[in-house]
Amino acid sequence: MAHVGACIGREVPVWDSRDRFGDTDLLVVNMSMGRDLVKTLGQGWTALMRGHGCAVAGRNIRETVFRAIQLDVNARVQKEALAMSQVTGRLTFMTDGEIAAWEKVLTPYSWERAWENWCKRAGRAYLPLPQD
Repeated sequence: MAHVGACIGREVPVWDSRDRFGDTDLLVVNMSMGRDLVKTLGQGWTALMRGHGCAVAGRNIRETVFRAIQLDVNARVQKEALAMSQVTGRLTFMTDGEIAAWEKVLTPYSWERAWENWCKRAGRAYLPLPQD
């Protein structure tokens, strides 16, 4: 929905613990459940967990936090867009090509800029990642 939301991936699958494990407390409490959740995540970056929340992956903690925040932001934007589409009759999602173009834009520099901003907003010291 929002251009930076491309970082959450082309698809966001839903993992439902009930499908394989029956009635549970909706928590991932053992390796079997964890492996099943990871299988749903597949090669993607995000998965929704029915009745629980989400799972988000990244190559490092800063990228993962970035994707998690954008998943939340994009969900809010999508909710508002769905409400507006009831009036306008129009709702347009990003195309695969647009998402692919954004995947090229989102670099470690993107994660670092966001991390620095979040550190400042939280009143915490920003420590850049060491350069390779």
